[in-house]
Amino acid sequence: MKTTLKGLIVLLVFGALTATSAIAQKAHSTHEQGTKKPHVSKKLQEMKDALALSDEQVSKIQTLNKDARAKAKAANAVETDPKAKRAAGKVRKQALEASIASVFSSSQAKKYEQWQADQKAERKKKREAKR
Repeated sequence: MKTTLKGLIVLLVFGALTATSAIAQKAHSTHEQGTKKPHVSKKLQEMKDALALSDEQVSKIQTLNKDARAKAKAANAVETDPKAKRAAGKVRKQALEASIASVFSSSQAKKYEQWQADQKAERKKKREAKR
């Protein structure tokens, strides 16, 4: 009888904790759901500021990046040769760059080319500083 009573108490406590946790998760996920802005990565925020991108353009770029990551993950799961992975990655990167460039206006495209050159120079400077 005591073990049955203990088991029943444990079951009730577990059920109450589970229900409380589910309620808290639902409240957290719906809290200010419509007022939150989508997460923008640091580099994308820098690009947005440098090129004066609209929120719509940023959203399109985020979608392109997300799709590219999914394609890369799928391709890397299939390919085993490191050289082939690297070559395919370069092709995917070029395709992504072209897709991203298609989102820009002509003036933004010029700024984007300059921004890319500046980013490349900055990365080179950091690499040389490490040596």
